[in-house]
Amino acid sequence: MSQTKLTSLQDRVAIVTGTGGGLGREYALLLASYGAKVVVNDYGGSLSGQRGTISRAQTVIDEIKAKGGEAIADGHDISVQSEVQELVQDTLAAYGTIHILVNNAGTAGEASSHDNVNVQSFRRTWEIAALGTVMLIGAVYPTMEKQGYGRIVNTSSDSLIGMGAGGDGG
Repeated sequence: MSQTKLTSLQDRVAIVTGTGGGLGREYALLLASYGAKVVVNDYGGSLSGQRGTISRAQTVIDEIKAKGGEAIADGHDISVQSEVQELVQDTLAAYGTIHILVNNAGTAGEASSHDNVNVQSFRRTWEIAALGTVMLIGAVYPTMEKQGYGRIVNTSSDSLIGMGAGGDGG
């Protein structure tokens, strides 16, 4: 199996969503370890997608800075078009550009079964994981196209197809 060597990301700017823990946290730490300036987006939501604080994002920033990296916190809700635009504008104001977008935000929603789907929970999960992803791609693409460079990574989980926390995602 061939192994790809990751080159320096010095002077690259990355937005990573859902960075309060799990894979998002790891993506942010990895990008920063290669020199990227990271916008750590996490609105501190609960499993059901309710807004909280950005304290978990701040913890990730503290880790990045302790290792000599550069990062800023962002608490915008990526399921809301105006907040997506603000996230991108704030990033451009802080760093002047965007090179990398990692769409990782999601919510497990409430546990449900196939015969008892919680529509409100599913809608919130879809708004974050699917709609938020599409809106962010649309918001960063003009900058990436103009500069002739950009990388977009999208992640998801079985929660997007309605399984929710504790669901049978098999």
